[in-house]
Amino acid sequence: MGTLGDHPKTCDLWNSGACTCPTRQVVANPTPDGRKLRLRSLQEVKIVPTRYLWTDYLPVAELAMLVGKPGVGKSTVAADLAAKLTTGRLAGSYLGRSQRVLYSLTEDSEGTFKARFIAAGGDPGRLHVIDVVQGESDGSPLLVDADLDQIRAAITELRPALVVLDALNSSLDGQQNDNSNIRPQLEKLKALAHQTNTAVLGVGHFRKSTNGSEPLDSIGGAGAYGQVIRQALGCARDEDEGTCTLSVIKTNGQGLDVASLAYRIEEALGRVSWIMS
Repeated sequence: MGTLGDHPKTCDLWNSGACTCPTRQVVANPTPDGRKLRLRSLQEVKIVPTRYLWTDYLPVAELAMLVGKPGVGKSTVAADLAAKLTTGRLAGSYLGRSQRVLYSLTEDSEGTFKARFIAAGGDPGRLHVIDVVQGESDGSPLLVDADLDQIRAAITELRPALVVLDALNSSLDGQQNDNSNIRPQLEKLKALAHQTNTAVLGVGHFRKSTNGSEPLDSIGGAGAYGQVIRQALGCARDEDEGTCTLSVIKTNGQGLDVASLAYRIEEALGRVSWIMS
């Protein structure tokens, strides 16, 4: 097989652009840090059907977000999903098979989260809390730019099905409203999900003022949040019913006609109660 650099001169279709001779990676004067251009024929790309960690709502090996205004139980919903995943109870590709979960906590104490997780029926032995220690610090949020290699190593060792970042913006460094700053970090998380076959779920917030805005455009911070993620789940309060609703507000793999799910937060027990229609 040839490369673009040593393509056979006898190929009559080369100049016309109709050549189908196979090509491989082009390695020509890589930069000092090892960056090099790679060209591949689309024929080499495999079409992979979408698999779901949670059927229709959370895809395997993708970057997704769970967003909503304060008071709708986003963190409790995320803990419920993690609990079901660790015990094989989450409807999806891993139903009946207990999985590990990595969890970054920045908005709740570890004790509060553990109580919530146990109330949801989770297996504490299959969930690992992750943070960063440096010097005499007693744990700080992991940062995508600084800690990506160590996150990848932890995923390689433990093989979790899900990594939860609650809250996602605590793991992104720099100006939160700056697309040029946020987008590269989200793209690194997206690539990490693809390369490790692990779903990454970031918990986020809607802006305070969302009147007249589409739900996806209401995610607080840079516009890149809604652009880079594969799937977004929005939580909202139904004042008339006294319940909350979870809806798919962005997806790249299906239509937005996925059924919304109603739930209540049982404050006394610290858990989600899903309301079956």
